[in-house]
Amino acid sequence: MDLKYQMKTLEFINKIINRRAEELSFIDPIMVKAEMPEERAAEGTKEKERLPRCTPEEQGVESGYLASFFRELSESDEIHLHTVMVLRGGHVIAEGSCRPYDSGIWHVCHSMSKSVTGLAVGIARGEGLLNLDDRLVDIFRRRVGPIQQLRKKNLSVWHLLTMSSGVSFNETGAVTEEDWVKGYLESGFLFEPGEKFYYNSMNSYMLSAAIREITGQNLTEYLAPRLFEPMGITKLFWQRCPKGTELGGWGLYLLPEDMAKLGLLMLNRGCWNGRQLVPADWIDEMSEKWMDTPKEIGLYGYGYQVWMCERQGSFQFNGMLGQNVFVFPDIDMVIVTTAGSEELFQVSGISEIVEKYFPPEYRPQDRPLPKNAAGLSELNRVREHMCCKEERIPISRHLYRGGFRKQTGAFAGRRKETACPARHSLSFADAPALQSLNGKEYGIERPGGSVLPLFLQCIHNNYTGGIERLAFAYRDGHLYLTVTEQSNSNTIPIGFLKAVRTKIRINGERYLISCTGKLREDEDGIPMLIVRLYFLEEANVRTIKISFRGSRITVMLLERPGRKMILDGVGTVLSGVKGLVGTVTNVLDSEYIEYKIRNTIDVALEGRIIKK
Repeated sequence: MDLKYQMKTLEFINKIINRRAEELSFIDPIMVKAEMPEERAAEGTKEKERLPRCTPEEQGVESGYLASFFRELSESDEIHLHTVMVLRGGHVIAEGSCRPYDSGIWHVCHSMSKSVTGLAVGIARGEGLLNLDDRLVDIFRRRVGPIQQLRKKNLSVWHLLTMSSGVSFNETGAVTEEDWVKGYLESGFLFEPGEKFYYNSMNSYMLSAAIREITGQNLTEYLAPRLFEPMGITKLFWQRCPKGTELGGWGLYLLPEDMAKLGLLMLNRGCWNGRQLVPADWIDEMSEKWMDTPKEIGLYGYGYQVWMCERQGSFQFNGMLGQNVFVFPDIDMVIVTTAGSEELFQVSGISEIVEKYFPPEYRPQDRPLPKNAAGLSELNRVREHMCCKEERIPISRHLYRGGFRKQTGAFAGRRKETACPARHSLSFADAPALQSLNGKEYGIERPGGSVLPLFLQCIHNNYTGGIERLAFAYRDGHLYLTVTEQSNSNTIPIGFLKAVRTKIRINGERYLISCTGKLREDEDGIPMLIVRLYFLEEANVRTIKISFRGSRITVMLLERPGRKMILDGVGTVLSGVKGLVGTVTNVLDSEYIEYKIRNTIDVALEGRIIKK
């Protein structure tokens, strides 16, 4: 990445760690997050768009085997599974969601979006609109000056597809630059195009920009009549850059079932219901290994915007944090996952479990198996009990029958903790601990943090100046938390019996969340309310821990995932900048910045009661 962009990124990091959120945005605020549309299609049409369902045994797969697969995925403490779907023979044979997630809600794809962009390039090539050896300086001739014409003369569409462009302008430019095409075309090279693999989401963005430059249409406009509408993919959204181009490399939202449809399309070499939507030879090229990849991020190589897998001929759409479509042509299977892990690439906990259950030697039967009531019952039982890690933690029954002790702040009526999952907790209609919060409002002494995780603030270019007030209301047997931050005020119902779904608004953008709550005592015996906000369309969870000490509160804001990605990204930027400007070592003290970043992601706030 060029020095100019690195220094702007450092300035961005400096503003984050010093909590200057109001100054974070380098680009004009734009609405990048859409609401999922309500279902308007007739019931017959809706059913027609659904993939057929059947039991695993009807497709030669044992239900009990899939039950073990689902159990291991959903119970992993690192994967944080949201949804999973398994298909064989064009049928969905098993599917599940970890509460409070729902497969009927679209989900962010992250870098899985790249594979859809790859399909768009294949369709455009089939229509004669572009070729793989087309040069970027020719596609963007109106944007390229004499210097760029010379420097980028050998850079082609093929280099973008295979992540071998070597261009230094990367994802960090997305948070600091208005014109990404300009930044890409004006930046230098890390190596000669085609020399090696170097993962850069801006390569995929430039493919999207090329489609728009050639056709005058964004990806969704171009693909609607050619791909999405014929496949019954009606609920989707693709975020755009500040100049209005859809991101290509990330930012696509799809229903898990529509992700599965794309996997089936690849499995059937571009054919859908007898109609060739994507040239078959393009699917073959796209799913062929073209580049070796670093073993720490991909074990089997990279094709055209897809990753190779362990099985012969298999491949994978992969998005960070657990968004995947695995395609196994030799056994006619597709596996889809959405999740909220801390993992960025193809090498991941999900891939390991998939490889464990579907290794090269795994072979389902080519004919239906006998009905297996016991196996199917086990699969259904596993599906019924799938829930997020935090909701599996045992709760203390006594917390809901006592209330806060007036002097010590501990909960009255202590009883032995019972291993009772949160979704089976007691009624709160007469819970003194919750009722005692009614009408109380607390002012935060130094505003900071947000209900929106920092990771999402960066992804959506949607920043706030920090939480200023917290207020509680208890009515109709429910506790409500109102969070005020600058011009944003959101009242959130907290679900203790089960998660409660609602929407929050941050600077005009709406986010669909599910909220749960628990009452606990911390290690010092101080009463604590733990509120979790599951962002159902995203891979992110915001946890708010509020400790009550008389008239004062301490608020801890935690998020998952986020810390690992942000710290890894900061480390990458710092290592590059140190090589260029090594004289500013005090500014680039990585240990100090890591310490500050941790305190920025895991925010601690202090407050005092302002209304009793």
